[in-house]
Formats: sequence, structure tokens, C-alpha cells
Amino acid sequence: MLFQSKNKKSNLGLTLIEVVIAIAIFLMIGVAIYNAYVGMFKMITGARVQLIATALANEQMEIIRNMPYQDVGLQDGVPAGALSRFQTLTRDGVSFSVRLSISDIDNPFDGQIGSTTYPDLAPNDYKLVEAEISCPTCQNLQPFTISTYVAPKNLENNSGNGALFVQVLDANGAPVTLADVNIVLASSTNPVNINERTNQSGFFQLVNTYPANLAYQIIVSKTGYSSERTYASGEAGIANPVKLNATVVAGQVTQLSFGIDRLANLELKTMTKTCTPIASVPITWQGTKLLGTNPNVLKVDQTLSTDAGGKLILNNIEWDTYRFSASLSGYALVGSLPLQSLNIAPASNNDIKIVLAPSTGRGLLVSVRDGASSLPLSDATVSISGPSPSQSLITNQGFWVQSDWSAGAGQTYWSALDKFATTDGNIDYASTTGQLSLVKTGATYVSSGYLESSIFDTGSATTSYIQLAISPSTQASTTGAGSVRLQLASSNDQATTTWNYTGPDGTDQTFYNATSTTINAVVNNNRYLRYKLYLQTADLNVSPTISDISLTYSSECLPFGQVFFDNLNNGTYTVTVSHDAYQDFGTTFNVNDTWQFLEIPLNAL
Repeated sequence: MLFQSKNKKSNLGLTLIEVVIAIAIFLMIGVAIYNAYVGMFKMITGARVQLIATALANEQMEIIRNMPYQDVGLQDGVPAGALSRFQTLTRDGVSFSVRLSISDIDNPFDGQIGSTTYPDLAPNDYKLVEAEISCPTCQNLQPFTISTYVAPKNLENNSGNGALFVQVLDANGAPVTLADVNIVLASSTNPVNINERTNQSGFFQLVNTYPANLAYQIIVSKTGYSSERTYASGEAGIANPVKLNATVVAGQVTQLSFGIDRLANLELKTMTKTCTPIASVPITWQGTKLLGTNPNVLKVDQTLSTDAGGKLILNNIEWDTYRFSASLSGYALVGSLPLQSLNIAPASNNDIKIVLAPSTGRGLLVSVRDGASSLPLSDATVSISGPSPSQSLITNQGFWVQSDWSAGAGQTYWSALDKFATTDGNIDYASTTGQLSLVKTGATYVSSGYLESSIFDTGSATTSYIQLAISPSTQASTTGAGSVRLQLASSNDQATTTWNYTGPDGTDQTFYNATSTTINAVVNNNRYLRYKLYLQTADLNVSPTISDISLTYSSECLPFGQVFFDNLNNGTYTVTVSHDAYQDFGTTFNVNDTWQFLEIPLNAL
């Protein structure tokens, strides 16, 4: 009888695990080889496209150099010529976009147009030709520009033309580079339609253009920015435009300035005092910038509506000071967070809450502000007396501001207005009362320093922190980017030794500054708050300075710095306001409408 040994191993095949491992290894090697092939193919293709694009650019320049000088210009452009501004050309199966820019250059060697000491009556000395090559369908080709100068064979002649200079600035008065400038002259004899971009100084200079009276329409824009334009009288219903179409005079320079900046976003919410959303509320919002006068025509004047969730999202809005008002049958506006006017900064994200309540009769909304800072005041007692029974209400929302640190460190909990908690010794708080800067050692400043504030008590664990303000809003450019930075930390335990400081994205990796002022919600629902200020400079001869740090906050959905009196009878009322730290205020007010607004500034004692 034959028996099979139990210890004998079978060599007939592989186990399932071995097969899976082998397949995985094969796939890894295969994917690596494939990725290497694809990467090499892309690199070769990209190099080929770059060579083709460069050859195309040189080809266009050579064609232009060999053209008659009078033909070197753009159709409907200045200088006028035979060339098209935009072309789509195909080389070796690749489609490229070519954008030409041609401008007359007024060389200062022989004088300049508009000069009072050495005028140039023939400012078209030579031409600058720029060709931008791009490939919308190519993945590895970035648009690039080549340029050349083209000069006439003979001396230039007096053309009898003028010049139009367009300057583009942002909200802070800094030049905006690469802004799109569209200039149109609707003329049957000398039509002009130019699309150019500003230079590094924020200028586009149109030299040697045709004289015309109030005829040049100019539109300035840039992707991600607001826009501004000129108007003819009566255009778009504007009888008297603030910025009229430009005039060009022979032998003279006309210069116009335009203001554009990055667009901002706003989220508006309508709700009750208990934070319940109110849907479909008509909202009127108006800016302060004017398109025309007599009568005034506002650039922004719209009536919109909140959605089913009580929200109205306004994206890509221009920097300005806006006013918001809500009108819903059966309801009255009893306050807003922040107050009804909101200063929208460029590239900012903003929130505003409008609080409504059922309305019974006539109502008066009273806003109490600090007379110096215009920030809303908490704990102000507002009293009215008149045809209706006397009433007194207290504003219970407000702000925290510090504008003096001269009494020094050592104050853990906020009480004295001119003290703080700690510093690293590199912050000068005493040399100038009401100002912080870096410490000066000898003739230069230290490079950096920080200061930590006292702990501020808002009095409520349901506090929402809204907006931060840092003054001044700009610093000397030589101090470098990020010369003033700030982080916030909050807690429901004022005795905690761990304060987690965060910035506008809710992490410790970012910092608030003068333009990033909307406070991240990560610090909300905590009673205690403090800030940590960082100063630094790239130029040891100049220090950043701080005069004020303030923030607004609210508790639940009760509007801060505001009280609302409802169900009032017609007539004249006496309104008085008192506050422990401010001078008393009194006035009279005539109630004669369903809803009215009274703003009262208080002066400190």
C-alpha cells in the first residue's frame, strides 16, 4: 500500500496572494514607464511649440519691418495703418493668437508734446511695435511678448494732432499695471477704436491722435477689478456726467485719471432678533459714487430680494460706502450688524445682518455712535418723551478699541484703556502717546517685535466678532509686505494659559492686516478675546506705526449701538442719550412716518 507523505510540498503553481502581489508590481512598473513616456512626450511637444511660436513672432516682426512706414499701424487705431490688432495664425498644425500693439513714441531728445520749455510739434518720432503670442489650446506655452522699434527714413512732420494720456490708479492711489484701456472716437473721417494696456506706471499714452471735442470715449477695466468709463452728455440717461468724454487739442496733452480696484463680495442676511431667517425681503442698496449730477445718478442703486433662506449674496462689487435698507410689509427695520452704512474695501469679504421685527404703527430707530471713531456705542441709555408714553432703552452692542498703550505692560484683564499684557521689548509704546512703533536703537529700528493685549470681556458666551480695524490703513512702502500683522484668540475661560491665536482663515498660519478685516468665525461663541500685534520692517531706517486697533461684535442677533422705539404717535419728541464715559446729548425729533432713523454722535468726557 502506498502512502503520501504529509510533509511533501506541491510545486504545481502560485498562491492567490502571490499572483496579486505580482500583478501589483507589474502595474506599478507599467504605470511608471507610462508616466515617464507621457512626461517626455509633453516636454518634447512643449519645446516644439515654443520653437514654432518664437519663429512666428520673429516672422511677424520681420514682416512689419519691411512694410512702408506709413502702413505700420492698426486699422481704426492710432497710429492708423494696414495691420489687424488680432490674428489667428496656424503654423505646423498649431493655432496661435497674435495681438499687436503699435504706438507712437515721443522721444524727449527733441522736446515733448505739451512741454512749456521745449515743445515738440511733431511728437510722432518713431513707433513701438509689440506682438503678444499665445496658444489657447496649448498646455505648456505661456503667452509672451516681443517688441521692436520702427523709425521713418526721413524727419517726422508736424501732424497737427494732440495726445491723450490715461492714468489708472487703485483705491490707495497706487498705479494699476496691465489695465485694459479702450478708447473709441466715433468719427466718419478718422475713426479710432483702440484696446491697449497700462504700463508699470499705470499710464497709457496715446500720442499723435486726432483733435476732437468731448468725443473720445474711454473705458478702463481689468479682470477681477471694477471698471470706470466716460460718458457723453445725455448718454445712458445721464444729463451731466461726472466724467465726460475726453477732448484732444492740437499740440496739447489731455490727461484723465480713472480709479479701479479689486472686486469685493458681500453676504447679507435678513432675520429676527432670535436669528430666525426672514425670506423674500426687498433690499435697497446704494453706493456713494456718482455717474452724474443735477440730478444725481448713482453708480449703484438697486432693489433686490433675499432668497428663501433670508440671504442675498452680492459678488464682484466695487469698493465704496454702501447703505442698505429693507422694506417688508408688516415688519420694521430694528437694526443692522454693522450699521446701515458699510465701507466695502477692495478684495474684501463682508457680512451684514439686517434685523427685522413685526411692526405696529410708527417706529424710530436710534443709532448711537462714538463721535471720534464713528463706531457704535454699547451701554448708552436712549430716552424719548412726547405724544407717546416716555420710554428708555439701552444699547447693548458695541465695540472694543485701543488707541493708547502708554501706561505699559502688566495688565492681564482689560480695565485701564492705556495698558496691555506683555511685549517682547521691541515695541515702543511710550515715546509717542497713542502710537506704537518698533524700538529704535541708535540710528536704526529693530527688525521686528510683538505686543499682546489685555483680555477683553464681552459679557456673553454667544458673542459674534464682526469686523477688525487697524489704523493707519497704509504703511511706508519700504517697510515691506506684512509690516503690520495681527491675530486674535478667544476663550470662555479668562484664566486659561493657552490662547490659540488665529488669522482670517481660522488657522495660526495667517494674519489680519488693514485690508483683511473680516473676523473669522473660529473665534465666535467665546466671551473673552485678546489680540497679538506683530510689527516688522525691511528697512531699518523706517518703522511701521499703529494708532488704533478696534473691532465690532454682537451678541446673538441684537443690533449693537442701536435701539428701536415702536408704536409711536405722530408729533415732536425729546430724545436724550446718556453714557457714563460720554457727554449727555439731547435733541428734538418729529415723528411723522412709518419708519424713521436718527443717528446721534456722543463726545467723550
